Amino acid sequence: MLIFEGLAADFYFSDSEDKLTSILGKLDSCSFDIENWMSYGGVLFDYFNLKNSAHNLSASTETNTKEVLSGLLDSYLLILGRLSDFPIQTDKMRVLMSEICESVIVSIRILDEESTEIILPKVKSLPLFKDQLIAQLNNMAIDLLKSDTMKFNLSYPHTGSQKQIEFNDEKRLKVLNDKRLSHLVELDFLGDEWKGYIAKIISGSDKDGFCMKQGVMTTGRVRLLLKAGTKGFQSWKRKGERRRRSVRGCIIDTHFLSVLCMKIVKKGPAEIPGLTDVVRPRALGPKRASKIRKMFNLSKKDDVRQYVIRLPKPNRPRRKDGSVRTVAPKIQRLVTPERLQRKRRLLAQRRQRYQKSKVAKQDYLRLRAKLRQEKQQARRSSRSSARASQASAS
Repeated sequence: MLIFEGLAADFYFSDSEDKLTSILGKLDSCSFDIENWMSYGGVLFDYFNLKNSAHNLSASTETNTKEVLSGLLDSYLLILGRLSDFPIQTDKMRVLMSEICESVIVSIRILDEESTEIILPKVKSLPLFKDQLIAQLNNMAIDLLKSDTMKFNLSYPHTGSQKQIEFNDEKRLKVLNDKRLSHLVELDFLGDEWKGYIAKIISGSDKDGFCMKQGVMTTGRVRLLLKAGTKGFQSWKRKGERRRRSVRGCIIDTHFLSVLCMKIVKKGPAEIPGLTDVVRPRALGPKRASKIRKMFNLSKKDDVRQYVIRLPKPNRPRRKDGSVRTVAPKIQRLVTPERLQRKRRLLAQRRQRYQKSKVAKQDYLRLRAKLRQEKQQARRSSRSSARASQASAS
């Protein structure tokens, strides 16, 4: 049977009469039906032509992609029907049919669910391998459609709003390929309402949940030795701990990514519902005293404690007077008269300690000089007494 398949392929891809004659000579020594041999060679020839057509279709930018792709799917299913009519099924035939099934599923990824529902009745009419193909279509096609759906988390700082949208047009997503984190992207590919919008790429993650890391110049996933607290490794178990973690590169490849976070830096003429037409104020105001002064244009004489933004908590139990409980940040770097008095006291204590240590040092030096002088006098007196005793003895 292997000779049969090889001759069928060689016959339809030969370009010389000598090769054809040798093929026909080999065919005479085979005991297979010539009609089956010719039909199988024709199936191979049609299938390779279809593969070339599908490759050209993926590289083209035509608007009628779905119509042409539906025709290719019909041709794939026709080839499957012709293969299932053969009386002898070889291993290569089964491999070829499974390859065609994968081609059908890859094509269905680009089509919508309605086209999938149209194809399923045609698959059910196949006499062979229909159960396998139907199971693949039911289980894999829906998963592939979902996995190819890319989510965009868009934020607009001017209104404080965020919005998540899903997008699954592979041809339009190609404009994001080879872009990097912190690059600016025009959002026209999302639709007409996004014309004029420009966004900055902030972060993203792939289909397995691994985050993109700035500075890793690749589209794939790499394992890096990260220190605690950096992006991709948030453990704080030990001081100075480093571990090897998997991260995605900073270059975008839409085939692997599932979520992309962007920040709008330029607004277009059209309003986006839920993003640019809704203002969401900050829950809490600034915490640092200098930033509170900057926000309300205060001077240093003004009391910033009177301008803290408080957040009401209506769900909490009310106070005794019936008012709603509120929460407010603790002001940092706040300079009050009490703080200045405490600072003066600390400076005075430091000055007193300095004076005390200075006096103690002088007393110590005086005592040390006195002890040294007394020691020298005792040594001199002992020497003089020793000389006097030597003179009397002599």
